[in-house]
Amino acid sequence: MNKVIITADWHFGHPERLDDLKWAFNKLLDYCVSNCIKKIMMLGDLTHNREYLTHDVSNVIAECFQRMCDLGIEMVLFPGNHDMFNRFNWEITSLKPFKKFINLVENVSNFEYCGRKFWCVPFIESEQVYMKVVDTVNDLASEDDILLTHIGITNATYNMCFLIQNWSIVNFDKTKFSKVYAGHFHCHQKVGEKSYIPGSPIPFRFDEGLVNHGFIVYNVKENEHEFIEFGDISESGSTPPDFITSDDVDSIISNVKGNNIKILLKEGQDEAEIKKKLKDAGALKVIVVKPKDESIKIDKTEMMKGGKDIFESWINYDNPEGLNKDVLLVFLLGRF
Repeated sequence: MNKVIITADWHFGHPERLDDLKWAFNKLLDYCVSNCIKKIMMLGDLTHNREYLTHDVSNVIAECFQRMCDLGIEMVLFPGNHDMFNRFNWEITSLKPFKKFINLVENVSNFEYCGRKFWCVPFIESEQVYMKVVDTVNDLASEDDILLTHIGITNATYNMCFLIQNWSIVNFDKTKFSKVYAGHFHCHQKVGEKSYIPGSPIPFRFDEGLVNHGFIVYNVKENEHEFIEFGDISESGSTPPDFITSDDVDSIISNVKGNNIKILLKEGQDEAEIKKKLKDAGALKVIVVKPKDESIKIDKTEMMKGGKDIFESWINYDNPEGLNKDVLLVFLLGRF
């Protein structure tokens, strides 16, 4: 009973991912039952479209939440930027129709669970305003408290390609919180000394593929956590489709079954032949990138307004696979 689930960025309503999200939510509930966990803390962006919920999406959410309640599991949930109709206030959100299922946090507040205090700060558009709110909460908090929030943190990895440096003024290293858990970015990671991002439960785009996706299990008493991948608690081959990007068909052919593939066409290769080979291997979707000769040169990066420098900083700092920088720039610049 001392453990809780910390998760974020489900984005119900994301195109073509509704069934996969329903599968993941039910797997999450199964994990809760198997491990006697009675509390889920969701850090915003339950939904994807800020302007409306379609009937199929709202029905799936209600179905998932009803099963959660039937199992005696409670959820604390507050707005992320995608849940807010107006990014500058919390008056209209896609979360309010589900209040009967969840503990909806509509303002900055706190609650206690198993003797530990948790502070909730929903998404705030202005980072300057956000940091003033955090400073106020920090003055009221103790060193054993936990901050739950939804915001972009400086130096966090936005996706597979970018390490966002000096992109945000948000930094929690000097706050007194014991730990900070934040939604918003979709890659699971630790940022700085005390901030953790659970990431999205499944990948939604190619630049979120081949990254571990799952949820955090936090031990409230011990103030420790572990990351659980959905692939580790699922039957072989039953996980949702991944998004795989490569310039070498042979290197990924064993992993393409049931996944979405983006492949860079090399000189002399036939597009139809490559597509057939991948489809025959079981790929769900195949996107072929056909760069022109000049597209792999670094002469188009002015359009990135400084993005080249960020990209090169990342590729030079952390490139464990020895990936080809010029090839990666083709994908980065959207030549598809």
